[in-house]
Amino acid sequence: MVGVPGKYKGCETCRRRRVKCDNARPFCRKCVDNGRECEGYERQMVFITATLEDGGRCSSHPPRQVGSSGKKAKSQSPPGEERPQFFAEHPLRPSWTDLITLSRAGASQLFQIVAVNTGLQGVFEDGSGKENFSLEAPAYSLPDFPFYASGGELDIKGRCVVHLPSDLERDRGPGNLCMYLYEFGSAPLSPASANRWPSTADQTSGIKRRGPQSFMSFPAHHFFSRIYRPCARGFAEQERDLLATPEWMTVPWEHHEKSSLDRLFDILALVPSILARSDIILSEPFTQIRQHRVQDLLAHCLQVEHQLDEWYAAVTMTATGPSWWHEEHDMQMQIPFIGSFAFIDGFSSIMFIYYWMGLLVFHRCIETLRLNLYHNVYPPAYGHAGLPQPNLAVDEYKYQQGRDLAGKICQSLDFALNRTLQPDLLMAPWWVAQNFYTQLSAATGDGTLEHIWCETFKERLIERGQYLTDLVQGRSPDGHVFQVEYAGEAVKRGTCAVGVKGSDVVVLGCEKRSAMKLQDTRITPSKIGLIDNHVCLAFAGLNADARILLDKARLEAQSHRLTVEDPVTIEYITKYIASVQQRYTQSGGVRPFGISNLVVGFDKGSEVPRLYMTEPSGIYSAWKANAIGRSSKTVREFLERNYKEDMDREQTVRLAIKSLLEVVQTGAKNIEIALMAPGKSIEMLSVEEIEGFVKNIEQEKQEEAAKKKTGRTPGTGSATILTRGQEES
Repeated sequence: MVGVPGKYKGCETCRRRRVKCDNARPFCRKCVDNGRECEGYERQMVFITATLEDGGRCSSHPPRQVGSSGKKAKSQSPPGEERPQFFAEHPLRPSWTDLITLSRAGASQLFQIVAVNTGLQGVFEDGSGKENFSLEAPAYSLPDFPFYASGGELDIKGRCVVHLPSDLERDRGPGNLCMYLYEFGSAPLSPASANRWPSTADQTSGIKRRGPQSFMSFPAHHFFSRIYRPCARGFAEQERDLLATPEWMTVPWEHHEKSSLDRLFDILALVPSILARSDIILSEPFTQIRQHRVQDLLAHCLQVEHQLDEWYAAVTMTATGPSWWHEEHDMQMQIPFIGSFAFIDGFSSIMFIYYWMGLLVFHRCIETLRLNLYHNVYPPAYGHAGLPQPNLAVDEYKYQQGRDLAGKICQSLDFALNRTLQPDLLMAPWWVAQNFYTQLSAATGDGTLEHIWCETFKERLIERGQYLTDLVQGRSPDGHVFQVEYAGEAVKRGTCAVGVKGSDVVVLGCEKRSAMKLQDTRITPSKIGLIDNHVCLAFAGLNADARILLDKARLEAQSHRLTVEDPVTIEYITKYIASVQQRYTQSGGVRPFGISNLVVGFDKGSEVPRLYMTEPSGIYSAWKANAIGRSSKTVREFLERNYKEDMDREQTVRLAIKSLLEVVQTGAKNIEIALMAPGKSIEMLSVEEIEGFVKNIEQEKQEEAAKKKTGRTPGTGSATILTRGQEES
């Protein structure tokens, strides 16, 4: 017996009311449309029993052992077969190709690969039986570097999600996406265990325990090649690497072609063990055996360096033109570097950045070994007798160009950042370059400007990661943008606001929340705000968001008046407000404004009233009458039945108040009315005036109710019997 989460059975509000729930996320649509507060969804723990006789099925009610028809047997297929999976089409491309062709149920589509480091606990399935999901990702932050846990194991958890946009989103969005969402499951390496040699048990855990056979096909192969191997190549820890064994270099690529970057990683996989051996040998006391070991290790380093030289020659010879070139632009961002590097494509920039990073780390190791072998100050007790004479041809100037390699890395990072859809790839090269300048500054006092540049690039790296995080979490397979939908839910939970156009007047009406007993109502912000003398707005949603947006609109109106020497038109300021709202739907690190607005007023020299509405998504439209906020659907239907084109001032105010009374049950004290006329500023009706309208409306309702109660309705009355006179007979 085991406890598992039970099934979703509707929101808590619908379950309490004993009605059927539509299971919409994040809030039940039935509750929202009826003005009720949806209390969300919760699954209780249920205890189930699974036995071998049931074939591993886990159910609170095991199936009965009775015969079933072919249709029923077909409906009991495993869940894994109900949802068709995507498969990579042949011929298979290298994993570093950003575009991949996937097929499902015989249909093939092209997808773009995106990889983002985010929290997997924020991925939720909607439980509607469709392949929908939502992602609530925290703000992007750089992962702790190095990525290793205290045991030396690189533990990465990942999930591959495919996004198919709707027809409307396909025209304006990036299209089909194959998204790899991953997170580092282990804590960063602690200083106390930095030099601990990892045990065999530590090295054979996690991904390594699964074996190379598990990463031969999509999507596991792309996860291993594009995410796991680059993270393991940061050289942050000098450990024995099982990924350097022949089977890990060959088996995962039995069905996929290796790219130039994959072959580079094969060579760089040999470096961590060399760094570890170097630290161990140089920590030993000076002896003849130690010097022999230093010389052997240096010879091995030169062999690995020869492999890197051959790789570089092969890459440059197969290229049709120069692999990279120097560009001088935006000099302020590149200080202290002179310009930046440009490449053929983003893949080439990543490839050469990792090549220079490998050389920077490897050359420093070779230089350390060379100094210990050739320029070591021998203790007098040993003299020079019996010590091996170095017989290796080593160019001492070649390995002193670390600053040049670090500069090449920094000059290439911006190009790669602007073109990659996996920004964490640049984490290791950036860290290696920054660490070099930090040590250089501590030793010689030089490299301070370069270190400052690395800190500014870190901010750009975080901004790029946040952009991709927002791109991923704002997507669902049916084309919904969840952040905008959440903003729409905030609007629906806000108090109601109404706008009505008359023949020569425009009226705004708002529902005011009841003030608390100790609240000072004199300084409580109104839900109707004046943008300029001739234009104002009313909002529904989050008050704090409205305050910020209203300040932006006022600033734009005054700037327009000072620049053009004319007041803004109503459509211009509405378009500006909508543009600000739309900008916050696609910017990194922000969320959409949780408000909708009704903008009213008169243009200069015009007597035609204007009424516009803006939505959280940035859409704006013109209306004759409209409502936003709580129960706006009910109010809008009332306006559709009772609106007339040629209403005067009193009729327009009356219709606005009467429509608000459909949702406001407390009378005039919770209603706020403002009206505007041509050439005049905003006019706020007093509570006494509103009470007068409310009393007349209530009196009319009572008269209509009395007529219905007595059976007399308008248009009916006593019948008159006509008789014919005698003179007519």
